[in-house]
Amino acid sequence: MADPLIGFTMDFSMMQQARDPADAPRGGLGSQCFPVAELEDDFEGEPEDGMEYLFLVRREAEAHPRVNRVSNPYVTVESLEAAPQPIEQLSKPSEAWRAAFVKQFEGLRSRMTSAPPLAGFPPLTHNDLPLPQDESGWRTFIHGRKVKAAKPPTPAVNGANGHSNAQDGDTAMALSLEDAKAAALASLEFDSPDSPPKPLAPPPSVSEPPSEPSYTIDPDHPAHVPSPSLLLSIPTPHVVRILSHFDEWFQERIEAYEAAASFVPSTIFAPPALRKKVVNGSARPSAPAPAPRPSPARPTPRPPLPTSHEAHWILSLLARAESLLAGDDISSLRILVRTILGLVEESDKQQQEKEAKREAAGGGPRSMAERNRDEEDAEGRAHCWMIVAAVAEGWAQRDLWNGD
Repeated sequence: MADPLIGFTMDFSMMQQARDPADAPRGGLGSQCFPVAELEDDFEGEPEDGMEYLFLVRREAEAHPRVNRVSNPYVTVESLEAAPQPIEQLSKPSEAWRAAFVKQFEGLRSRMTSAPPLAGFPPLTHNDLPLPQDESGWRTFIHGRKVKAAKPPTPAVNGANGHSNAQDGDTAMALSLEDAKAAALASLEFDSPDSPPKPLAPPPSVSEPPSEPSYTIDPDHPAHVPSPSLLLSIPTPHVVRILSHFDEWFQERIEAYEAAASFVPSTIFAPPALRKKVVNGSARPSAPAPAPRPSPARPTPRPPLPTSHEAHWILSLLARAESLLAGDDISSLRILVRTILGLVEESDKQQQEKEAKREAAGGGPRSMAERNRDEEDAEGRAHCWMIVAAVAEGWAQRDLWNGD
């Protein structure tokens, strides 16, 4: 049976020409409910009653356009002046690097999607997977459980009677505490004391062996590597929830970094011998003020960039995530990327300040420790940009390149 509406056309020309409000049907659009005065179109003056007021209102409404255009609140106007960018251009990757990385990352995602079933891999060797919302469980699973390292036994000092001399050990500990206290007080700048404090002990030479770590990894809870079999054993709906734990860990490190960067040593516990002497309400003029001693420079804390192990985990989980995500999951990924961009910005800022200080000092050669530190920071920033590229290009969030 043919459709009777095929070929049917509708003509609205008659409706467009009906400008008189009186022609509008009752109850329809523009219908007249109250009486309106019939005046000339060029009528001017104050309305004397309600009918004349409605006439003026209708005349003004007909003069307005039927479609209004409002200004776009999100439009940006480029300024001729150089405005500071939120993300410095020191380590931002180029367009060629982005294209090459995104191509390889998309290939990794396609291979992960077409991987054989989990039964085709060797037997699983990792521990049981925690629940997706178990933040502490995933912290232990990814980083391993840290336990205190066993200290080597100290040889006992035998006295004349064959027993250990505990009093000598206490005396040695008290002396070491006094030396540490004197060194700490000598590093502070005070007015002239009665007796000058002891000079600071020379810094330890580079040839000294590094101190042993204070912890080891529990063999029953090791740090796991994101192998293909491990990634396939993680359900895809849990991937974004696991990635959100990394943002929580980075936020904890950022708070510790800011606390360390703004730390100021307190001098309220300084002994009276190191304080200013006052005689009859004025400072004692007898002892000349010594030249200020340069206090030892406190090392600048480094921004907590992701380690290679953490970047490996984040990129592997992103390769495991689904190509189509819900709005809440996209928001979680954007929050993680913004946190990482903040770390990159702080690391770039610190690197630029170091370069400016080195140029102001004459541009001397860098030490081996400084070179190693700069290489580690550059590697950490590269890991961050890989994560940014994976999210920005893999899920069409390209505004993240500008730090938005």
